[in-house]
Amino acid sequence: MPAHEIPLEILKRTGPLACPSANLSGGEEPTSADDVLRDLNNKIDILIDGGKTEFKIPSTIIDLTAVPPKILRHGGTDVMEIRKIIGDVTE
Repeated sequence: MPAHEIPLEILKRTGPLACPSANLSGGEEPTSADDVLRDLNNKIDILIDGGKTEFKIPSTIIDLTAVPPKILRHGGTDVMEIRKIIGDVTE
């Protein structure tokens, strides 16, 4: 779940979204709109620039359809913090 006001407003207006990363697979994680444009130039129709990212690591991705939930990609959220909120998770 994003903490930035722009994606939160988009989610408020659209409802849940599944969004890919803003870089090509295996590419460097972008931290600014300029990084995204360098990687995805001519491959995207629109870019909303909300400024540089706070973190330089990707988001944590959790599969909540699995029982127990499974961490698919480790990111900025510590596993212990996740367990405090949703209980047992596999890695």
